Amino acid sequence: MTQRVTADPSGREQAARALATGAIVSFPTDTAYALAAGPEHPAALAGIYRMKGRPAHLPLIVLAASRAELADWAVLSPEAERLARAFWPGPLTLVLPAGPRARAPIATPEGTVGVRIPAHPIAAALLARTGPLATTSANRSGAPSPRSAEDVERQLGTDPDLAILLDSGPTSHDADSTVLSLVGRPRILRAGALTAQQLGIIT
Repeated sequence: MTQRVTADPSGREQAARALATGAIVSFPTDTAYALAAGPEHPAALAGIYRMKGRPAHLPLIVLAASRAELADWAVLSPEAERLARAFWPGPLTLVLPAGPRARAPIATPEGTVGVRIPAHPIAAALLARTGPLATTSANRSGAPSPRSAEDVERQLGTDPDLAILLDSGPTSHDADSTVLSLVGRPRILRAGALTAQQLGIIT
């Protein structure tokens, strides 16, 4: 049964310990509540797909607390560095060439990976404790993204594989992160909180 805990230091430490043992945890980001697992725990990664009913061809994305922690996961071009300096932490997911640590189901068969640094104090504190995590939104595939712990509970709270739900109230954005591919010509793969005009790109 999912344990819903307050996202205070004690709750974050509980979540970090669970992630280290291969459990699945949900926590808030600036855009949506996330499902997360340690990238080194393949059973937990598979559990995320099963829990959501997520199509196998859709990769997970890597959330981290800093750009330095993403160095082994993605190759940041000068344009990616520009956008990272301007919009991270924040609601921008960059799709980039995969780094040496990125493997399926994080990296795609084409050798790309999605990465983001979220602008949420709870996410930042947890990620600083755990290191980069493999994530996706904490909802059933095709359902609305969860903006609160209650949303997560309604969709996934009875799943036995969801160990801990960190509750810190509603998210600060009502839109998902913008997903921008910088592999080849810049392309917005998912419209979200940031527009092409705000990002300063021509798609």
